[in-house]
Amino acid sequence: MQARKYYLVDAGYKNQKGFLAPYKGCRYHQEVFRAIGRPENANELFNTVHSSIRSAIERTFGIWKARWGFIHNMPRYDFGKVQVPLVGASMAIHNFIRRNSSDDEAFNKVANAKTFTFNDIPNVDGLGDDDDGEPEGDNDVHMNDVRKSIRNELVRHRRELGL
Repeated sequence: MQARKYYLVDAGYKNQKGFLAPYKGCRYHQEVFRAIGRPENANELFNTVHSSIRSAIERTFGIWKARWGFIHNMPRYDFGKVQVPLVGASMAIHNFIRRNSSDDEAFNKVANAKTFTFNDIPNVDGLGDDDDGEPEGDNDVHMNDVRKSIRNELVRHRRELGL
């Protein structure tokens, strides 16, 4: 069985092996969904969740990089023997602090930021598993199937929750 790990990438990338891109040609950014209030179709539902996850990942990396100044200007040590272990150690310490400190200044700076979550999306009548083809450039059959599968699972899950 193939590993189900993918990089979440923005619309500048193709939906190709190992890279899970949003649906092109429809709304994507959280600010747009906050202003409008809801996705209009299943592809926009997928894009809403994709955008929310990418934002959380980007915030996490931003906090991690702010905590460890050397990440911005990595010393020129041997990549495999020094740089990789430095990154791994800083991530481990960062995660330890996050899990064990209720008063972490780096996290408190973003603690009050509202994130757009799956359950914040109001129900949309007619939201279905539409199969409206793939945008030009997104021609990797496997990754398009992965994206459709995730999209359809999101729609199914919302229906089960009655959202």
